[in-house]
Amino acid sequence: MTEPLKYVKRYLLALEIWEALEDYYKRRSQHTIAELLGDIFRMTFVDIVPMEQQLSDMHKKVHRLKDLGYTFKDSLIATVMIILLPKLYASLRQYLLMKDKNTLTMDCVIRQILMDKKV
Repeated sequence: MTEPLKYVKRYLLALEIWEALEDYYKRRSQHTIAELLGDIFRMTFVDIVPMEQQLSDMHKKVHRLKDLGYTFKDSLIATVMIILLPKLYASLRQYLLMKDKNTLTMDCVIRQILMDKKV
């Protein structure tokens, strides 16, 4: 038996079933939001995993949060990404942190990191 079905099998009226399902999925999305937030803000970029993969993972998590209705200012996520950079990227980190926060975006930071890696 699937999880949502187990959650509503005790109800008889369609309204009760609908409300129970709504509650079930709301809790699941809140749990997912908490997990994604934890992943993003506890994440650490490392030298042993390809940077493209790590950046893509963070990008996906941020967009998943947006899909769930939880949004951030782009400059906040960009700043988090900069802070998470390994020591190897110290000079790039300094350069990016000096940029105007109003022009700092997640996509801009990703491009800069990937360009720096190629140099």
